[in-house]
Formats: sequence, structure tokens, C-alpha cells
Amino acid sequence: MEKQNLSYSFEQSIASGSIGDLSRDLLEIGIDQLFSDGIIKEIPIVKSLFSFYQLGHGIKSAILIRNILLFLNEVNKSSILERNKFFLLFSKDLNEKRKLFEKLLLVLDKIEDSEKSIILGKVFLQVVKGNLELSLFYRISHGVELIFIDDIKFFLLSNKRDTLTEEEVIFYNSFRHTVDVNVYNNNLVSAGFKFELKELKFNEHNNDKYKLSNETKHSIPGNYLIDIYWDHKLYIDSSEPPS
Repeated sequence: MEKQNLSYSFEQSIASGSIGDLSRDLLEIGIDQLFSDGIIKEIPIVKSLFSFYQLGHGIKSAILIRNILLFLNEVNKSSILERNKFFLLFSKDLNEKRKLFEKLLLVLDKIEDSEKSIILGKVFLQVVKGNLELSLFYRISHGVELIFIDDIKFFLLSNKRDTLTEEEVIFYNSFRHTVDVNVYNNNLVSAGFKFELKELKFNEHNNDKYKLSNETKHSIPGNYLIDIYWDHKLYIDSSEPPS
């Protein structure tokens, strides 16, 4: 019964757009404010966590609440019509809907950096809008959960089409000069955002031998993550995965 209430309250938090009244920067809200803010405590999923799960007032609880709010803040950029159409997909399979919201809560509870919640919210927004398969969201969310936030940020900045801001340039250069590129690529491969290409290449220094070359290429989840985060809209304009 508790799980059903939690699933329902998460659905209501998305369907009603109840976080829309929060105009402040959620990343800047202090722990005390998260627990004392009347508007926040009335958001269905937050209210249920306190009511049914006796959520405490510790740092871990505050991080979970902030993650949920940041996630909802992105998802609720969808229209009411888009949200209603999305939930209609589960009208005949309530068990699948319950599992979806349980998975979302589990991921938001496990991630250590709230910026990841923003990324996941942007991706799930496209699921709600009907532009992304739920299975692909699960793959992307698993990868985001696995790797360090700075690896994700550098991956996204490296594939930004627009000019980087001054702050982004500072982060980009700092990261590039302090991280081993092989470790970085291996992390992205383990997260499923890149895959390894192994091929034999002609060795110019010895005409009789070939050498094995390891390269990495963006995977489908990696490409979708880039295009969704930067709003390239390639996933909308084409039925084929972005290249």
C-alpha cells in the first residue's frame, strides 16, 4: 500500500506541475529551507516521503528532496496535454507504472550530485513528450548514475555546438589538463555513452606488420544525451538515432 501511495504521489507531482511555484534556484536552497518551506512540503511526493517513510531531517534526506525537486523542475516543462498522454500509456498496466516511479526514486536517491538530477530531468522530459523510448531513458539514467559528474559535464561540453561560456571554458581547460584521456574514455565506455572500436591499422614503420588500434565512438545513448541536453532536436527531426 505504501509503495502504491508513493508511486501515485510521484505521478501526481508530475501530472499537476505542482513544483511550478518554486522560482528560486533549487541548487542554492539550504537544508533548513528544504525542510521548512511550506510549498515544498506540500508537493505530493515530498509529502508522501515524510508521511509514509518518516523521512528524517538529515543531509541524505535533504539531498534526496533536492534531487526530486530538480528532476521535477525539468519534467514539468512539459504541457498538461503531454503529461496526460504519457500517463495514458500506463492506463492498462499499473504495475509497470509503479515500477517506473520506484526506479526513478531509487536513482534519485542514489545519485550523489544534484546536477545529475537536472540532466535526468531533461532526458525524462523527452520521454513524457513522446520523443524518447523509456528503455533508452533507463540506459541513460544508469550511465549518469555510474560515473563522476565532471566526466559527464566534460562529455557534454565537448559536444556543444554553440560557443562555450567563460565559465564553461574554464572548466573545460581545467578538466582537460588534469584527467587522463584513457581513464575518461574508459569511464564513458563503462557508462554506455561510448563504445570501443578495435581494428587493425597498417603500421607505417614496418610494412610487414599491423597494429591494433583502440578508439571510442559515441553510442546511441551517448548521442541522445548530448542532443537532449543541448536541445539539438535531432531526436525529434529524425526517426533514426542521431549520429
